[in-house]
Amino acid sequence: MTRLERHGWVIVGVLSIALFLLMGTAYDIFGIFLVPLQEHFGWNSAQSSLPFTAMGLLYAASMPAAGWLLDRFDARFVMAAGTGVCGVGFLCASVSNSYASIMAAYILIGIGIGVAGYVPITVVITNWFQERRGLAMGIALSGEFLGIMVMAPVLTRTISTWSWRAGYLTIAVLMLVLLLPLALALVRTRPGEAHTLEHGHISTDDLPGMEVKEALRSRSFWMIAIAQICWGCAITGLFMHLPAYMDGLGYRPGAAALAMSVYAALGIVGQPLAGGITDRLGARTSLIVTFSLLAAGSMCLAWAQHVGFLSMYVGTGLIANSPVLMTSMLVADSLGRKRYGSLQGLLGSAAQFGAAFGPELSGLMFDATNSYVRAFQLLALLQAVGAIAAFACIPGEYTLSETAPPIAEREQSGSSGGL
Repeated sequence: MTRLERHGWVIVGVLSIALFLLMGTAYDIFGIFLVPLQEHFGWNSAQSSLPFTAMGLLYAASMPAAGWLLDRFDARFVMAAGTGVCGVGFLCASVSNSYASIMAAYILIGIGIGVAGYVPITVVITNWFQERRGLAMGIALSGEFLGIMVMAPVLTRTISTWSWRAGYLTIAVLMLVLLLPLALALVRTRPGEAHTLEHGHISTDDLPGMEVKEALRSRSFWMIAIAQICWGCAITGLFMHLPAYMDGLGYRPGAAALAMSVYAALGIVGQPLAGGITDRLGARTSLIVTFSLLAAGSMCLAWAQHVGFLSMYVGTGLIANSPVLMTSMLVADSLGRKRYGSLQGLLGSAAQFGAAFGPELSGLMFDATNSYVRAFQLLALLQAVGAIAAFACIPGEYTLSETAPPIAEREQSGSSGGL
């Protein structure tokens, strides 16, 4: 293994730590702070949940900006900036004394996660790895599930021993003291750019691929967008309502927490495994198979009163987050790497907007039918639609556009033919 290859795997480790903190700690276990905030401020459930909604929407809205920045500046500066904003947000939350200040803090946190999270991480890995890209991405993404498993009990103990303010402060310190300097010191957008790193600017003009406007006219872009929305909506709509569904089915207290823990633990193993399989089968085929298996597992929830069928859904934790790495690789395969950052930012935000509305969709369906079965069947159908959208993508579509004549030339020849 060469020195450059070793540095690439060191970067994967740093990116895994980034997702450990940015997603597994800052985003996924928001619920740990719900009850302490309600008890301290006297808020109702709707009030205490709104900061999470605001964080999720700002997270999604910030992803295109992150992609735009990554096409112009090195990833270390983009990640450091997002991490800094996120860390400041948690510092503000730790000293907040009002609803408005908590909301403002979570707006900062959402922006920081959007800028420093999935978009720069997938861009960096896509540029550093060719043959084992899926494996590298899987290892990095497994950091999110590890963060859930490690930090949920740590923060629960911190809050019960000291206070919710200490919990927020703990996250802020980890962001600013650990992740921020690691990103600045070790992360680079791609190998071999030492001559451009002094001022931080990079150029992607020489890489193969589509411009953003050109990609917006391509079939693959919109098919990937549909797949992303379907995945985001289904994954949160199912997982967030699982405890209520199991409670209604008569499972004992704590059974839902156990199911969710096993689901997350499987994700730690499943991400690298899915990455290795994707390296062999290709992103498009792997995504089709993954969506199909997720749809089948979600349908099993209709009979979740039987432990065996519930276990089949929990087992999909192995591949639940795999569409993130597979769609990231499919973007490069179909649209190229010329404007990969901008395109990944746009398509990543589609997934997060879907994720923001998934729980609401399940809730509305439950209110209308007094049952989660129809809601879960609808979400399984969305996952099947995701498989169809993945099938409709065109690997190498950017190479077709490169052989076509320029747009202005085609329009001119078209008008000449009309005369």
